[in-house]
Amino acid sequence: MDLGTTNIKAAAYTESLQRVALVQKGVVYRRTENQVEFDAEDYFETVFDMICGVAKAAIPAEKKERLHIVLTGQAESFVLLDRHMASLGNAVSWMDMRAGAECISIREHFPEQSGFEITGEPAPSPAWPAAKLLWFRRNTPELFAKIRYVLLVKDYVQYRLTGALAGEVSTRGFTYFFDINKKTYWSEMLQFCGISESKLPPLVPCGTVLGEIRPSLCRRIPRCIGAVVNTGVLDHFAGAAGMGITGPGIAGESAGTVLSLTAFVKKPDYHLPTSYHLGLIPDRYMLFSCCDNGGICYDWFKANFIPDMGFAEIEQRLKLRKVEQDLLFFPYIAGTNAPDFEVAGAGIFCGFDFRHDRIDFARAVMESTGFLLRRNIQAIRERGDRLERLISSGGGAASPFWCQLKADICGITIEVPEETEMVCRGAAMVGLVAEGIFPSLERASESGPLKTVPYHPESREQYEKKYSEFERLLTYYKEIKRREGETG
Repeated sequence: MDLGTTNIKAAAYTESLQRVALVQKGVVYRRTENQVEFDAEDYFETVFDMICGVAKAAIPAEKKERLHIVLTGQAESFVLLDRHMASLGNAVSWMDMRAGAECISIREHFPEQSGFEITGEPAPSPAWPAAKLLWFRRNTPELFAKIRYVLLVKDYVQYRLTGALAGEVSTRGFTYFFDINKKTYWSEMLQFCGISESKLPPLVPCGTVLGEIRPSLCRRIPRCIGAVVNTGVLDHFAGAAGMGITGPGIAGESAGTVLSLTAFVKKPDYHLPTSYHLGLIPDRYMLFSCCDNGGICYDWFKANFIPDMGFAEIEQRLKLRKVEQDLLFFPYIAGTNAPDFEVAGAGIFCGFDFRHDRIDFARAVMESTGFLLRRNIQAIRERGDRLERLISSGGGAASPFWCQLKADICGITIEVPEETEMVCRGAAMVGLVAEGIFPSLERASESGPLKTVPYHPESREQYEKKYSEFERLLTYYKEIKRREGETG
């Protein structure tokens, strides 16, 4: 189960890691100004209905199977529960940006560098639970007083499936109240936010088998004679495993709702603004550069300005057009993140005139993802790590045009697995290792044939000037935000 931001996905795999069924459904959000919420109960019911649907699709009618359900998905979104284990209002999405002022308070109280060396995150963000919990404490004290548990979305689904409370460690680093060195919750930050550790789930390693699904739920799953639930791992890290990223010199790009880069490193380097997390391999850290922007920008633009065209038609038109050097999109509509950490962000189109139409603007939005990718590749290389290969997965990887555009902007060959659902595949690998069918993730992670997208030197030259302009705009924007911070 991939508990995604845009879509929830359920995929079924055999013991030989062959995908035999896949279903997905979009997530419905309730947006009010800078708040983004969703109904936790509806979310869980959707998840369970999809488990039932994929089991029915995957298991022949004359058979019954025992299932191993592995959860992966987003981290920062969370649910507040009362003492009766009922949700206190809607779940809060990571896209919710209400806690900007609280994020500033955290910055003022905890030096960023010391916070970085504790949490593995270069700076606090309003996307993370620490800032939002402080917001609830300040703005809804009556509701805050009723909180019995704070569960991330995956924790909540695990609890609903099994009755067990558990917080697997790969998702904790996105809370800003977890110590990646001690592998415990950060007590000083919890105290500042007003949350005791007793209100958080006990910590467990990635890939922990929690136990049997609730009998009442098991009886509702078609052709099922039993099921265990596995905590799995963060979606980006599951995707990395699915792509076979277990060694140096190679990174995985998640080209989904958000853009991210994932690679294994032996130890954190706290001199560069890249985040570090615990992951699937015990003696290594996951280097994780995540932008809260990426495919979400293109989805937003298409939905609002080109709703009458499919993605394929837009790209077909773009193939017939040249690169517009003057038209730029600044893509921080969901705030900023690696490697440009700021409290708030904004989207900006600049350099356009009467020549440009919505198709040109669509290209600028797609190019901005390539610029974000390039900035994060540079950050990884600046810390001294080799990066020779990039494997891309997610919705954006299905577009040859977008992959070529990013390869040209970054000057790096991009490889795309023929299996498109790398996150679900990686989650299935975690389950197969837990069952003893594969001895290790390394043995399970042979990802099969890769489609190679080499970059074109002539196209890369075209993008050099445009990328320089993007960096200049970013520097200008940062200066504006700095002055705003000084003047209030």
